[in-house]
Order: sequence, then structure tokens, then C-alpha cells
Amino acid sequence: MRKNFFIFGGVNSLDYGVLLDGSGTTTAPERDVTTVTIPGRSGDLLVDAGRWKNTTVSYPCTIAREFEGQFAAFKQALLAEGGYKRLEDTLHPDEYRLAYLAGPLEPETIPYNRAGTFALDFGCKPQRFLKSGEDALTVASGGKLYNPTGCAALPLIRLTLTGDAKLNVGGVQMSVAGHTGPMWIDCDLQDAYYNNTNLNKYLTAPEFPVLGPGATQVSWSGGIAKCEVVPRWWRL
Repeated sequence: MRKNFFIFGGVNSLDYGVLLDGSGTTTAPERDVTTVTIPGRSGDLLVDAGRWKNTTVSYPCTIAREFEGQFAAFKQALLAEGGYKRLEDTLHPDEYRLAYLAGPLEPETIPYNRAGTFALDFGCKPQRFLKSGEDALTVASGGKLYNPTGCAALPLIRLTLTGDAKLNVGGVQMSVAGHTGPMWIDCDLQDAYYNNTNLNKYLTAPEFPVLGPGATQVSWSGGIAKCEVVPRWWRL
């Protein structure tokens, strides 16, 4: 029988004897929409904030033996640090989420103090990131990237520069001047850097590009020796 488990911020539930079932793990996010009632007008006006809200993923968990000791160690490992962390599980092996521990860690039952059940609630960002979107794709000038989802992705673009250059991604043209060597353009953080060095002063762009549904063409002129794109595909 297959044992289902999750990994949260590097903590593997299986290391503490914690198993899970699949209920509550496929919740969909809610669109951030406000309704406005206007006197004399039938129906509500919708004000769309252009974003999705966080969603809750709930894991029903079981520890089959030595509950007290394993649960205490598991709780300590999960609560060691706060903030968003990577969350993945064996029920959805091709994707991961960014999540924080939202619910209390209290057991529901402890029969005979040997086995017990409890629920874990994680507050998750709406994106279900595809692990395939973590692979760096080498692109030739004039080549295309194909987004397999209906959601616009915010890529990490890795350049190797030999001189000034112009890079066009999906119609967004960026200019690089005064820098040679590696440069990473992070379209999520809206930042240009390499290692711990900020390189924003060498980059000029009207906006940071996105990889919309379907094909996005990438082309350039000037001193770009290599272009890799980590696409960060995601779905809801």
C-alpha cells in the first residue's frame, strides 16, 4: 500500500511517521472581486482586483504508533521558522505550492496514546507551480517558449553578456548597457542581479515580460552569448 506524505520547508512528514490522505488538497483559489450595489441599477457592479486570493489546503494526518513522541518532534520541526515555504506532496507529484502553517497543531484523538489523528491547515498562495517550470530552457534568438497552462508566468531570465544588447521577450524590449558576464532578470521580483550583486542600473525596460498562454517569442541583438529561461509555469 502506498504511503502518502508531504514535505514542507524541507521537513518530510514521513520522517516522523506522519501519513496523509487526499481530502482537502485540491481546493481552488477565489478571485479577488468586490461587488458594488448601485441604486436604481439591477445587478451588482463587479470590481476585479486582477488577482487571486490565498487558499487553504488541509491535510488529514495520522501517526500510527508512538504518537506522543513523534508528534512532539514533528510539531517542533514545523514550527522552527515562520513565513512562506515550499510545500509538496505525493498526491500531486508534478507540482508544489508556497505555503505557511495556518492552523493549530493539536491532535483530535489519541487512542491509548499509541496512534492519533490530526489536521494540518496550510495557507497557500494561489499558484500550483509545475516542477517542470523549474527547468532552465536554453533559447536561441528567434525561438519560442510554449506555456502549457492558461496562466501568465513570471520567468527568471539568465543571460551571459559579452557587450551591450537588446532583448525582446513577447514584445517587451529590454536594453542592457555597460555590463558583461552573467545577469539574471527576475520578472517576479522585478529585479536584475547575479549572486549578491544588484545589476538594475545596467537594465532599461518599460516593464518586465510575462510568458502568456501559448507561444512567446524570444529574440535579441548585440552581445548575448547565451539565454536561458526558467519559465515558472503554474496553474490554479
